[in-house]
Amino acid sequence: MEKTFLNFISNIENPLNLEINSLQKLNVKLNSFLEYVKLANRSELKHIRKIDGILRDMNAFLELSKIYDANAYYYRDRNYELYLLNKYQALLNRVQAYATEHTKQELEYFLHKTRETFYPLYPRLMNLLGVYYQLYEYDFSSAIEHYQSAINVLKGIDKVTFESQSSLSYEGTFRLFMNNMLDAMIRSPEPERYLKEIHLIRDYLFDSEAQISNEARLDIAELFAKMGKSKIASNLLSSIEMSKMKNINFYYPQINRVKSIIALKTGNLSIGFDSVVKSFRLCFQVGKPISQKTNMVTLFSTINDLLTGIGLKERISMFKEKGFLDLIINVLETKDRYLAIEHSKNVANLSLKLWKILGGDEKYYDHIYFSGLFHDIGKLSIPWLTLSKPFSLDNIDREILRYHSLESYKLLNLLGFEEEAKVAGNHHERIDGSGYPLGKKNLTIDSEVVAIADVFQAASSPNRNYKNPKGKEEILKEIENDVNNNKFHRKIYEALLLAVK
Repeated sequence: MEKTFLNFISNIENPLNLEINSLQKLNVKLNSFLEYVKLANRSELKHIRKIDGILRDMNAFLELSKIYDANAYYYRDRNYELYLLNKYQALLNRVQAYATEHTKQELEYFLHKTRETFYPLYPRLMNLLGVYYQLYEYDFSSAIEHYQSAINVLKGIDKVTFESQSSLSYEGTFRLFMNNMLDAMIRSPEPERYLKEIHLIRDYLFDSEAQISNEARLDIAELFAKMGKSKIASNLLSSIEMSKMKNINFYYPQINRVKSIIALKTGNLSIGFDSVVKSFRLCFQVGKPISQKTNMVTLFSTINDLLTGIGLKERISMFKEKGFLDLIINVLETKDRYLAIEHSKNVANLSLKLWKILGGDEKYYDHIYFSGLFHDIGKLSIPWLTLSKPFSLDNIDREILRYHSLESYKLLNLLGFEEEAKVAGNHHERIDGSGYPLGKKNLTIDSEVVAIADVFQAASSPNRNYKNPKGKEEILKEIENDVNNNKFHRKIYEALLLAVK
């Protein structure tokens, strides 16, 4: 079974281009292999590293996490250290795919366990928890605290013991922790607080091998660009030895982002925004989900800085002029290839129509349309395979997918669209508290308008990957039942009847 699965995935060249039948076959093979890994009486996996490499190249980190989870429990009563190592790999891949509050709880639990039973793994879990805080909670102080703790713990572990029990380079792990801490300090809201520590880390990393040194130079260039020291930032960019960097394409999004900040600080808004758009396009053409998310979060904050003091109408106008609106929708449709096709635009148009029928104030037209257009922007953070599965999701996929509206709230907030962020974050909430992700009850009318527009358009979409589209009468009947069960206000439903008649 293992060799058959390996041979199958080895022949997949570009998973993002798979047709529906091939995608369904991939999911069947993945699920069959996962069931095999869960068997208690199977043989040990011999090709897990090859499978790991291929699934990583496919950006199938969530599926890889499930495989390591199953392999961990295979070893639980056989070899406790292998159990913990596989559990660590499961959590590592989960964080690289998409981490939830449940992931955080698991990280904290196994952090406690390894401190007592397998100490060489303890600093790696501490570092991973730092990554979680930085990427998923935007809590840079907690992230830096965990990176620093990981470094301090690693310093207290004998090099030979660490390398023999982890099969990792001691120096390489130390540099990774240092680089993570540098990254968090630079991306924090107030990097000036950490200037002393940043300079110490810089001196250490600049003297490291070319790859690490160049990565550090790029990070420091971004810091100086943010501080308005454009000349120093430009000189650091020029000092990077591109020819000595592995996978240089992965760094182009950040390079363009630094250029956009330099342009902003020197008063050239147009050039700065052009660099931002280029950076966003590149971050979804190259790299892994974790680097894509890092780039996207930082990039959206940069855009907000670029547009400080500019109102909603002017921001949308610039987004349109520079092609940023269409670019976001195109990237979203690439990730969510089935439901997203025209879905965002349909929700925006129906939301605006409902608002007008309800007699909503004209000054909120842009707010309603933009909220509907980007209600699903959070799916940019969700693993592509979770969005593309041609059949019902398992519990892990379902839990992750439920976070997309919360991600929409976070991303739109980063872009500076605070009011639109609230609406997008609420589009799966219901007035009786039965919705998700937060179970809110007191929804504003704009949130309810976009929510009911999303329900109607999703149910009628011919592109849903594991459900057939429903007819208009069937959908309206289901929504009427929701109204009777106090999930939507009746006046919103009556406006919908007029809008789609």
